[in-house]
Amino acid sequence: MRTFRLSASALLAAAGMFLTGSANAVPDSFIWINVSVKVIVDPATGATPATMSDAVLRDSFTDMNRWLAVNFRGFRLRMVDRDANLNFKRIGAQNDLSGPCQWYDKDLKENETNYQGLQSAAKLNKALYGWNDNAVNIYFNDKYYSRAGFPSESDDMIISSYALLHDDKPAGAAFTQTYKIAGNLLHEIGHHFELYHTKGGPGTPANDDNIADTAKDPNNFGTARNETLVRNNIAQFNYTLNYNQLGLAEQRLVDNTANNAMAYIQLFYDDPAQNKIVPDAERFGPTRFVFTEQQMDKWSDWATSHRLSQLSGRTWFVHPSASNAGTGTSASPVKLVNGVSAANNNGNDILLLKPGTHAVGTISKPMTLRASRAGAAILNNP
Repeated sequence: MRTFRLSASALLAAAGMFLTGSANAVPDSFIWINVSVKVIVDPATGATPATMSDAVLRDSFTDMNRWLAVNFRGFRLRMVDRDANLNFKRIGAQNDLSGPCQWYDKDLKENETNYQGLQSAAKLNKALYGWNDNAVNIYFNDKYYSRAGFPSESDDMIISSYALLHDDKPAGAAFTQTYKIAGNLLHEIGHHFELYHTKGGPGTPANDDNIADTAKDPNNFGTARNETLVRNNIAQFNYTLNYNQLGLAEQRLVDNTANNAMAYIQLFYDDPAQNKIVPDAERFGPTRFVFTEQQMDKWSDWATSHRLSQLSGRTWFVHPSASNAGTGTSASPVKLVNGVSAANNNGNDILLLKPGTHAVGTISKPMTLRASRAGAAILNNP
């Protein structure tokens, strides 16, 4: 019998023989999410504002992928629909107010009619609006906000703002805080895959995202980024105790909310008012911009059920005690042998092994095996 032990930070690629572990066995070990960014030009000039920076947006994708990497699920974002200079697609033209430019200065967040109007126009006129059925579609205009639609509400568009590209930029200084843009956009991409705010979402109780591994979010922080204050507020709201009075399990739930990617708290920000500068090693580590295990389970399920055309592959959830009738979702996992059979032959699917001992024989096609952060997965070859 041969035994392999996988943790969340390790993966094995397999092809041609039992668990070769060869990095060359598959095209890559990621599920790529295609992202198509469209920039609406100013109808007065036909250009974008000076605050629009393709370089900053490109750097923000690097930052987003750094956060996805420490979640160990294999998702990565890939920029598509760019020009020969790697700039993002411009849509609209000078003096054209009947096409994309009509949305240049419209409120697309709070005004539902405007949001639905742009989304409908883009889907009906895909070439004019640059709509891509096989990508996450993000539109930038000249307002200050971001918004994403939930697949459960049949919304497919993310909107964002030029203003994000110069937030907190001192006069005349170069923009260096791409992590803020990255945090904003990845938060919205979380919504795109049906993740709610930790303070609640459609159909959830108040202050609750219906995710078991986050604490309830009192949403009473304002703009405060004082870590002690935030932790104590969450602890008091959930347990009527301060953070340092909690056990380790309760502290983890509090931390999962205090540092959550879907919260409004933003402890990963620098805060000069408190002499707080977060080192990059900490900011992009596994504790400062958190998607929890159950959030990533939900992300994966909705990606498969509603957004699969935007991805290069899918996640198959694998559990050692799964039934033969499993469908590969987090709620209906498959046994490893069934997951191996069902996975795409192109090697772009990921088999996510839940904790326990999995029996496996010969794997004769390319695929990636990953373990979750919930515990080690042990592979036995009988």
